[in-house]
Amino acid sequence: MDVAPAPELVRTADAEIHREDPAQGVTAAVALAKEHGGWAESMNVERVVLRVPDEQLDAVLVELPKLGEVASRRVHAVEMGDAHRDLRLRIDSLRRTRDRYLELLGRAENVSEATGVEREIERVTSELERLEAQLAAMEKRIQFSALALDFSRKVRPGPVGWVFYGLYSGLKWLLVWD
Repeated sequence: MDVAPAPELVRTADAEIHREDPAQGVTAAVALAKEHGGWAESMNVERVVLRVPDEQLDAVLVELPKLGEVASRRVHAVEMGDAHRDLRLRIDSLRRTRDRYLELLGRAENVSEATGVEREIERVTSELERLEAQLAAMEKRIQFSALALDFSRKVRPGPVGWVFYGLYSGLKWLLVWD
């Protein structure tokens, strides 16, 4: 009985977190990522994008309440198995093509033939390097999930804001029924 290979997923997640000191949330999030073998890919005052090993993403998501009140959270996964296998096959094919061209170069009988074969070797090598870089980037996205966190203060309406909130709630109750 054959066992199906594990899916090759690129997972991304994002969350909005409320706390009194949003700037400190970024620092705390970077520390959380480091605890799980990750790092900060980019950050500014109230937003950070973390990279964590894919097998640690769920553990990090469970610990998000340590950073503040989690207002929203989303996880998205894309299966990359077919694209990954296709890219590997294309790379293998280009390597075989380059090897055949190298054999032809060794059998070239004049400068004109050698120059033509060298041009093709250069073209194939360039394409091979481009695909290998693409494969490395894809494998990194599979191994390390991205987690974008936005930090903000919880909105607290003032006296007039409560009036409008009450009007909104009343209209919603009148017009929208689940």
